[in-house]
Amino acid sequence: MTTAITKYLEEVLRDYPQSARYIDHCEHQMIFETANGQVMANNITTDRYLRRLKDNQRAVHDCLERSDVDTKQVIRTLYFNPVQRLTLRDAAIQLTMSVATVSRKRKRFLENLSKRLGLSM
Repeated sequence: MTTAITKYLEEVLRDYPQSARYIDHCEHQMIFETANGQVMANNITTDRYLRRLKDNQRAVHDCLERSDVDTKQVIRTLYFNPVQRLTLRDAAIQLTMSVATVSRKRKRFLENLSKRLGLSM
């Protein structure tokens, strides 16, 4: 997996905790009323963006559902804390796991997420 794909997946994971609220916000902004009362959608670009957000949200959710408890803990610790970004070493200490275990579980999860989003090479 390339560095660019890994960085993209990490951003998708960091956005995941707020994704439902953001999708809801985008959906409400997409629809507006014209002067004569007709309801219209914004544009195709916004629709594609919203579809991608929903696909990302579903993919992360599905991958988390299929993961074991330790992998879920690793992903939540590394990516779902908006205040603090931990290194693999810090996450390993916090979870009382080895760095190798944290790294392996993270890598496997990212590979599964990449496949789920069709980003595999």
